[in-house]
Amino acid sequence: MGMPEEKKRINAVIDMDMYITIMGLGYGTSEAVVRGFGKLLEEKDGTNHKEDSLKSNDGLVPALENRIASLEEQLKTKDQQLEKKRCTNRKSYKRNAITSD
Repeated sequence: MGMPEEKKRINAVIDMDMYITIMGLGYGTSEAVVRGFGKLLEEKDGTNHKEDSLKSNDGLVPALENRIASLEEQLKTKDQQLEKKRCTNRKSYKRNAITSD
């Protein structure tokens, strides 16, 4: 066995919307931070890193907006299914109450 890899525990405060989005994409917090740090280290030297990262995120916003719209549509469908089931259950309950009298 080799020596264990030395690691550093960190704490971070991030925007709640970003947190929800990242979690929604299926990443854990540690994985997201490590991948983000990795991306920063991959950037080429001598460039304006903040401007480059903003440019690389240009396609991310529309993709996330599309994902949000899709999820909102799924929620609407589920809400409609639940309401339909509730109505069916109410009708069934009323029929059973009437026939049992």
